[in-house]
Amino acid sequence: MSMIKDVSGYSAGFMASIMYIPQIKKMYLTKSTDDISINMLLMILLCSILWITYGFYLMEWPVIITDIIILLQALLMLSFKIYYERLCCCGNRTNSINHIVTTST
Repeated sequence: MSMIKDVSGYSAGFMASIMYIPQIKKMYLTKSTDDISINMLLMILLCSILWITYGFYLMEWPVIITDIIILLQALLMLSFKIYYERLCCCGNRTNSINHIVTTST
C-alpha cells in the first residue's frame, strides 16, 4: 500500500509541477500576459505556500517538492506579468507620443 501511495504521490506531483510550463512558454514567446489574472497568480502563490507548510508538517516530500516547483513557476509567471505589462504600457505611451509628434509637424 505504501508503494501505491508513493507512486501516485510522485506521479501527481510530477504532473502538477509541469502543468504551467505551456503557459510560461506562451507568455515568453508572445510577450503577452493580458489574459492572465494577477489575482489567480497570487492565489497560486498563497496556495503553494500553504501546501509547502502542510507538507513540512507531515514530512511528505511529494507535496513539498511539487509545491516548491509550482511556487517558482508562479513567481516566474508573476514576474512576466509585471514586466510585460510595464513594457507594453511604456511602449504604447512612447508610440503614442511619437505618433503625436510626427503627425503635428
